[in-house]
Amino acid sequence: MNRLFLIGIFAFCCLSKSFAQKKMPHVVGTVIIDSITAMKATEVSVKEWMDFILDNQTDSSLFPDQKKIGFGLSLLFDELKSHQYVYLKVTSSRSSELWGQGLMNVELNKKEYQNLKNIDSNFFSINIPITCISFEQAQKYCKWKEDEFNKYNSNKVVISLPSIDIYKKVIINSDSLCRKKCDSCEGFTFNSLSSICGLPRSNKHYNNGGKGLQRVDSHWPTDLGLYCLQGNAAEMTSTYGIAMGGSFKDFARESYNDRQQLYSKPEDWLGFRFVVTLK
Repeated sequence: MNRLFLIGIFAFCCLSKSFAQKKMPHVVGTVIIDSITAMKATEVSVKEWMDFILDNQTDSSLFPDQKKIGFGLSLLFDELKSHQYVYLKVTSSRSSELWGQGLMNVELNKKEYQNLKNIDSNFFSINIPITCISFEQAQKYCKWKEDEFNKYNSNKVVISLPSIDIYKKVIINSDSLCRKKCDSCEGFTFNSLSSICGLPRSNKHYNNGGKGLQRVDSHWPTDLGLYCLQGNAAEMTSTYGIAMGGSFKDFARESYNDRQQLYSKPEDWLGFRFVVTLK
């Protein structure tokens, strides 16, 4: 009896140690949304997509639809193809072994970029959501991110597009309309068709609310720490053809968790973020 008791205690200790080792590891850029799931705090940005392309040997199948993405960004993606950089600087990342972030890092040549920004009539930035990509391309990004992270971490994770149920859980159904201080941008909570301006975290106002994409970290985050969950770019779910969260082209009501946006091809209003779960 004593022997069986000791075996039981030993087995319990081993299992407890195993579960303790399986706690959720931190993936850079994510926030915890429950005990086994983390979510990208922002939509995946143009910059992050460029890093992804370069880390995959400038694979031509990973480029967005440049006919839809706009003049300024199309020019920047042309630089990636040619490897002849004027507006961009490309360096090697030093964080890959620690975080699984990939090997390449895209930055702006700020002086030349400002010249480009001045001649482009539409606001654009490498910190807006990547759009004009397909469902399959977004899945490839998630798989790349998963493989990069798991190379250097003992607690393995799965990285994927969020399910419809996850969006129903995290979207808080806030209203984008201004209730007070409506002579400034502070009263608008996200970028939808009913907004008139945006509030980037840099506190520099620009009046393209409802007219175009804004930075992925615009406005204030939810209590969970999720930026632009409603509005800005509608976000692909793990179900092909269904996006949630609404976009800058939609009225605020379309961003609620009981609404969906349908798509069949890359769109300039359609982006994504990812979720991380323990393997």
